[in-house]
Amino acid sequence: MNQFDLNRAISSWKKKLGRHPQLEPGDIEELEAHLLESVDSLVDSGLEEEQAFIQASQNIEYGFEDVLSEYHYASAFHEPRSKWFASWWIPGLLPNILKVLLRNFKRQPGYSLINISGLAIGMACCFIIFLYVSDETSYDTFHEKADRIYRVDQTNIWGNFEGRFASTGPGIAGILTNEVPGIEAVVRINNPADWLATIHNSSNDIRYFEEPRVLTADSNFFDVFTMHFLEGTPENSLKAPFSVVITEKTRQRYFDGKPALGKSISVGNPGEETSYQITGVVEEMPKNSHFKFDLLASLSSNPAVKRREDAWVWTVFVTYVLLEEQTSAEDVRQVLPGVMDKHAAAKLYSAFGMNGDEFEKSDKNWQLFLTPITDIHLRSEGAGNRIGVVSDIKYVYVFSTIALLIIVLACINFMNLSSARSVHRAKEVGIRKTLGSGKTELIGQFLSESVMFSFISLVLALLIVSFSIEYFNQIAAKELTLIALFLPINLLGIAGFTLLVGLLAGIYPAFYLTSFNPIQAFKNKLPSASVSKLSFSGLRNFLVVFQFAISVMLISCSILIYQQLNFVQTSNLGFNQDRILILENIEKLGERTDTFKQVIASEPGVLKVAYSNAVPPNVWYEDFSTVLGSNGNEIPLNSMAVDDDYISTMEFELVSGRVFDEKSAANSLYVILNEEAIEQLPWSAESVQNDNFPIGESILFSGDGNQYEVIGVLKDFNINSLRYGINPIALFHQSSPVWKGPNRFFSIRFSDNADIGALISGLEEKWSTFAGDLPFDYTFLNEQLSWQYESERQIARVVSVFTGLAIFIAILGLLGLVTFSIEKRTKEIGIRKVMGASAGKIVLLLSKEMLILISISILLAIPISWYLMELWLQDFVYRIDINFMVFLASGTISILLAWLVLSFKTIKAALQNPVNSLRSE
Repeated sequence: MNQFDLNRAISSWKKKLGRHPQLEPGDIEELEAHLLESVDSLVDSGLEEEQAFIQASQNIEYGFEDVLSEYHYASAFHEPRSKWFASWWIPGLLPNILKVLLRNFKRQPGYSLINISGLAIGMACCFIIFLYVSDETSYDTFHEKADRIYRVDQTNIWGNFEGRFASTGPGIAGILTNEVPGIEAVVRINNPADWLATIHNSSNDIRYFEEPRVLTADSNFFDVFTMHFLEGTPENSLKAPFSVVITEKTRQRYFDGKPALGKSISVGNPGEETSYQITGVVEEMPKNSHFKFDLLASLSSNPAVKRREDAWVWTVFVTYVLLEEQTSAEDVRQVLPGVMDKHAAAKLYSAFGMNGDEFEKSDKNWQLFLTPITDIHLRSEGAGNRIGVVSDIKYVYVFSTIALLIIVLACINFMNLSSARSVHRAKEVGIRKTLGSGKTELIGQFLSESVMFSFISLVLALLIVSFSIEYFNQIAAKELTLIALFLPINLLGIAGFTLLVGLLAGIYPAFYLTSFNPIQAFKNKLPSASVSKLSFSGLRNFLVVFQFAISVMLISCSILIYQQLNFVQTSNLGFNQDRILILENIEKLGERTDTFKQVIASEPGVLKVAYSNAVPPNVWYEDFSTVLGSNGNEIPLNSMAVDDDYISTMEFELVSGRVFDEKSAANSLYVILNEEAIEQLPWSAESVQNDNFPIGESILFSGDGNQYEVIGVLKDFNINSLRYGINPIALFHQSSPVWKGPNRFFSIRFSDNADIGALISGLEEKWSTFAGDLPFDYTFLNEQLSWQYESERQIARVVSVFTGLAIFIAILGLLGLVTFSIEKRTKEIGIRKVMGASAGKIVLLLSKEMLILISISILLAIPISWYLMELWLQDFVYRIDINFMVFLASGTISILLAWLVLSFKTIKAALQNPVNSLRSE
């Protein structure tokens, strides 16, 4: 008896259909696909292949007219299709492609859902990161003249002439205006101390507002920067002294949204107010601006600016230049060194007591630099931003790389599962080739399916983004919206991106599946490594390794970032930062300050109260200092003015000498230094040999030109971020003549068992008694110190989220591959069980290969992760040591997650009745 040949039977059946006058080749091909599906379904139900073919062909022939109606393209009422419409790609075969796609989805919904889910999650991650990167790179582009605006940076003269500094003295502006060609305008911005604004709406309606976002600027501010006026005009808004421009939200707070032009506000502490007239109301600064304000006052309102107009070392101004349209930044940069050589010598002598020759011999260099305004947010190169926050371009690179890795993972899943499922479509390819379908046509079919999967995933991805964007905004401190994706240029990019993802994900499976020999395909004999230079199984294993290597890298980096953040937040800073409440606005109490201190010191739970003009980490009062009578170099010295209780309240450690004595009338002539200051000051050899050194020695402080006797040395402590080293610092007494700035604070140490709510309520009640309706503002010291690392925490949160998604995508792919592997080995599993193999051995057999691949991925990920985190940790002077256990933990997490997936499928297969396993084939 001859063995049934399905290929020959189908060929004869197709020839018979080909004689029908109304059937075209495309129709016959579609009917053949229906026949194959029916044959496979009947074989799966238990029929022999010959019986299945006979029954399936009869079913189609019995309902031939219905089938013909469904798939008939040519009609007497339609014009013949052109040759272009018969092309393999679009749109002639588009209905066929859709039907085949839906048929495959129906037959294997699990694989299809995994593919769509993986691609959708990958696309959603890319879209969110695209929104983040677009927002980061759009800063300050809204200014009409943004391409011509530059910030003037200078050498950091307060850091021993190392690095750049984003501030300049007021005198720089005049030099640039008068001596540098090609500059159209120069504008200076200064951020004064917080303002207390008083609004007198009526005798019974007096409102107080603490305003931290105040800037002052030159009168030509609006000639350079673009803002939209709601009241007033940009030409006259800052011309007169004591004029101020407010934002729309500020108008709402002050006057309940009523017109504000011409109205007055009082600025300053009670009894010291200055009246400012509102000359303009503007819209809020866009969120992608490197500076923001609620009030913008005329710089000429500050009399100190006029007195020190020529100063170069009063570096509290941010200076911008607007270049002429025909002038390039490089032209101006070439002129700046000559300008500095001409003027710096005189400024050096007046500021640092050295002439130009001495300065040149000291290997120092004082220069000016131009930073494009659009680079300030991401590329300030360590100069920072005095009037706003900055980010770092490296985070844009990090997130972009993560987006690329995640979409690559999703494409890998698609390629893996498509190549793994090739055995199910082998006969389809063989029959299509036998019936005359060319390789190009088949490649088009599979690529079209892949692209359609990609566009289906796109719809799901947009839904994911719409539901998750608010959560991302919370963890990343952003205000991103989905609307940005629907801009015409972005829609075009998204369509191209989706098409590219579909092509990339489907290109390998398409070329692999169409390479089958028809006869081998009918016999389910696919190319192997022995006849193919790169077998699909070998590539699939490589892709599995690549997937999990990325996952392990992301897990390792997330763990190390959190370890570093925990380290900097829990390190011993040299003082006790816990249980300290900072009460602000003390300067507003005036002469009642000491009395108020005595009152709150008696509050329940309060242990100590101390006064200071600054609190960590915001200690910015820096000036140069040297040893009295020394010819050595001056050093930059931070300073604080404190009372007798400050050192004990903060629990600084005294190394030698003593602290300030409240009974001493000479406190104003004393200074207490930290160890770093002692190390850097140029002491004479005789002084160092003194038994009491440095107690009794004197320093000369340039801030006020006075000399101060050293009475104590404190153990080094960190007042700033642990990204940086310890700075030399001097503590002066509150009665000393050093410049103290405008702000005053009380540091209140409370007990472990203090009721925080009751404590704050009590302090607020006492404040109201002394200060009336003046704002009651407080914070906690440990929170202020913690905020220094908020950008790192945001990065850590975002990386963690995307790490989880990358792992989820990898696990999805692993689930699909394991499911397919078990399907292929169903008969083998049954035979092994019949031969006595235990469930445990079968589970090990099925899991071994995947676990080996994951182990290889761990070994590959370790050195790459180590290198990347070493680069990141270089930003911190105080940092953790990378521990190998982190990588071991990351690998263990990956293996455990993979094992859970493997166990879920393999245990179920191992426990299946072997009779069912054998019957399945």
